[in-house]
Parts: sequence; C-alpha cells; structure tokens
Amino acid sequence: MMAYRIKITHRFWKSADFLKEKYSKDEYKEIMNEIEESIIVLRNKGRLPEEYDDHILRRSPFVGQHEYHVYDDDVLVIY
Repeated sequence: MMAYRIKITHRFWKSADFLKEKYSKDEYKEIMNEIEESIIVLRNKGRLPEEYDDHILRRSPFVGQHEYHVYDDDVLVIY
C-alpha cells in the first residue's frame, strides 16, 4: 500500500487554538488526538472511513478542497 506525503503547517495547528476556549482541556486533547489519527489514516490509505463524512467542497473560497468531521461532527477539518 502506498503512503502519501502530508505536510502539516504550524498555521494548521494554530488555527485549532480557538477550540481551547470552547471545550474543556480533556475534550480539546480528544479532538486533537482524533485529528492526528485521521491524518495518519489519510497518509497511509489516501482516504478516510465513511464516519468522517469526507466530501469535496463546492462553494467559495474552498471549492475543490476536502472537508471532514471529527468529534461528533462538531469540528471540521479542511484540506
């Protein structure tokens, strides 16, 4: 199986900082772990399982980019 190369920028992780205000420390850790795990799956398999609801965005400004859901559909990740 082919592994994909994924580059995660500091800006990506910084964009999640607002979650610290909305969720408890434990919830925040859980969310970040789920994001990290999903990135590993993307890297290794090139796609995510259905429960992430990965789909292509069709509206500006993210046309053609993918979005998926973590933490019970409460957090969106765009790539």
